[in-house]
Amino acid sequence: MAGAARELRRPVSGDGGIISTVDDLATFFRALLGGKLLSDDLTSEMTRRLVVAAPDVRFGLGIFRKQLPCGYAWGHGGDLSYSVNVAVTRDGSKAVITAQNNPSLAEDVAERMYCF
Repeated sequence: MAGAARELRRPVSGDGGIISTVDDLATFFRALLGGKLLSDDLTSEMTRRLVVAAPDVRFGLGIFRKQLPCGYAWGHGGDLSYSVNVAVTRDGSKAVITAQNNPSLAEDVAERMYCF
């Protein structure tokens, strides 16, 4: 527990120092991809510049696109003390966010929920 307490006191950083809820993440990503935070031009630019990261995953400017059985999902999750998976439609109309302490299951659970 002492390690966890130390972790929470560290300065906020982009590598996992930001703490939020799955509802906060869903609200943010739905607004981001739904055109409420950036202009249409900037949102298009963010999602247009796709570089291959893996056969079924590509990334743009700070956001990933993943091919799922039911279509594409966008997001940017992370792993620190638990795993967060973000899957949002390109228009922001649907968001599935999972936070689990078993990283090997997080992606599978988010995919099944997203494609339900």
